[in-house]
Amino acid sequence: MACDNVCSVVLNNLLYDCENKAVGGIVQTVKLINRCDINVADWTIDKGTPEACAHQIEFSGDDPASLNAVTVQGMQGKRLLNASFSSQNTDYGWYFTHIINLFNQGLTQQALCNIKAFGNGAEVIAIVEQNFKGANNEDAFQVYGWDAGLKLGDMTYDSNENNGNTIIPLTSQDPDLEPFPPLTLLMTDYATTKTFFDSL
Repeated sequence: MACDNVCSVVLNNLLYDCENKAVGGIVQTVKLINRCDINVADWTIDKGTPEACAHQIEFSGDDPASLNAVTVQGMQGKRLLNASFSSQNTDYGWYFTHIINLFNQGLTQQALCNIKAFGNGAEVIAIVEQNFKGANNEDAFQVYGWDAGLKLGDMTYDSNENNGNTIIPLTSQDPDLEPFPPLTLLMTDYATTKTFFDSL
């Protein structure tokens, strides 16, 4: 059977690389961008074709400050912030749930304002830096929630648990799931992408 008229085919060998062993976790800084601050014309997205693999996004706008990004930090050396995604086989094809768990230190007014904003419908994308960067540092940064946005998931605050700290879950919400896994953010090379990330 020929692979004509199919949406995609598997192209890439997934071979073990002794010189580039994977490590888990993400760097404990996440950048959040409100979806309403995103001008799609300022981004270049390459999702590939059935003949070639690509799953990449790049900021091509003039001013990263226009994105009004918010920085969320965890404690270095800990894994308080984390990113994950899962697939679901729906009646209309495979879709993905993206999840970012944010660390909130204490119940400050700023934290409550952010939780309230999410409760009122704020939607964001999240940019994370993986501890695993890939063979040429080209796989370091991932974008979660690009197509459908991340919204507040179910959360509970308990002053007697976790020393008063809270994990705030942001997730894709059914029926607005993501059509693809997270996109790789790459602008020329790692150094350029890291400079962009740090400038947000």
